[in-house]
Amino acid sequence: MTTLKAQAVDGVKWTATSTLAVTAAKYIRTIILARLLVPDDFGLMAMLTVLIGLGQAFSDMGISLSIIWKQDASDDELSSIYWFNILTGIIVTGLVIAAAPLVVFFYHEPRLYDLVLWISPIFLVSSTGMPFQMMLQKELLFS
Repeated sequence: MTTLKAQAVDGVKWTATSTLAVTAAKYIRTIILARLLVPDDFGLMAMLTVLIGLGQAFSDMGISLSIIWKQDASDDELSSIYWFNILTGIIVTGLVIAAAPLVVFFYHEPRLYDLVLWISPIFLVSSTGMPFQMMLQKELLFS
């Protein structure tokens, strides 16, 4: 059995490695997109990134963090958190779809309409996996 100190050190190593890998992947993705896309299309991606950031801020609302906060959560409580996240993912996905015309109007860019519709399911997918990610973090299972 490993000690809490060893688990914490291991967690820091995995978190640092993960953060570096994600940051490097974002820079590489941006460089590749900047080379492949014309400036207008790259601007569309920037506009969508703003929308994705806003949607992700509201899709979980920190509810999954309660899994870490409450150390002895029952199966019923974990199930409730999971289904609440599914519900919020569906709601945020619906709101993003409904807001597509507003996004087009705000940016004066009609090409955004279809793109917003295509990215909207990401909120449902990410909210589905969030409780599982928090359970792994709670158990310090970063690898």
